[in-house]
Amino acid sequence: MENKISGAELLNIAVRIENNGYAFYDQFAKKAKDNAVNAMLIYLRDEEKKHSDKFSYMLEELHKKAGQESLYTQEYSAYIKSIASKLVFSQENTGIEIAQEMKSDKQAIEKAIEFEKDSIRYYNAMKEAVSEGEKNVLEEVVHEEEVHLEKLSGLLAGLENAGGV
Repeated sequence: MENKISGAELLNIAVRIENNGYAFYDQFAKKAKDNAVNAMLIYLRDEEKKHSDKFSYMLEELHKKAGQESLYTQEYSAYIKSIASKLVFSQENTGIEIAQEMKSDKQAIEKAIEFEKDSIRYYNAMKEAVSEGEKNVLEEVVHEEEVHLEKLSGLLAGLENAGGV
């Protein structure tokens, strides 16, 4: 049974990812040199908070249904744990540490793009394990992450055209 993953574990990982995203964007926004980068990071920070709140609410609802929670198959559990283990933001308190390592706005935006892609991949994998109502929430979050990815890619292109900051 220890190789199986529960819905609560899936949601706790999602909350950690979003909280670390919040911390990363908040921390780097304080040292961004470019005003457009700063504004984007503040926007993304606020979006990560909304996502964290959504997943926290889903977790609260799951706890209200105590005893009804499913454990997923070993195959699915291994798959989702494999994805989660590769996500930097799935570990506790990594957002601030990573932001402090960033040497330039361009490097931070490149890292943010990586994080958004990771989040999309994880949330798409989670869709297999949630109820229809929760699936709708995940699809909404995935769509928002895809919008973030587009905005970050555009910002990165602008920085590269301007010689990078």
